[in-house]
Amino acid sequence: MVVAPGEGAAPADWGPLLRRVERDPAVRGAAAYVELEALAVRSPEMIPVQLRGSDPAREAAVSQAAGALVSGRLDALQPGSDRVV
Repeated sequence: MVVAPGEGAAPADWGPLLRRVERDPAVRGAAAYVELEALAVRSPEMIPVQLRGSDPAREAAVSQAAGALVSGRLDALQPGSDRVV
């Protein structure tokens, strides 16, 4: 299930919603994420990319992204570090 704010809405405080969703016995895991589309520039080309920001501590409960990484580790991501894997 994906819960998303309206187009252009500011990010919400996801904490209370995540805790509420996790109380449902049918839920195996919950994690908030931010996703956006952008253009990456590698002169002279521009390539469309899709960026996804997530909480590495919660990601393992909802995906197998850590096992699919070619390089880097999810636990290298720290809040405010602006790191990318």
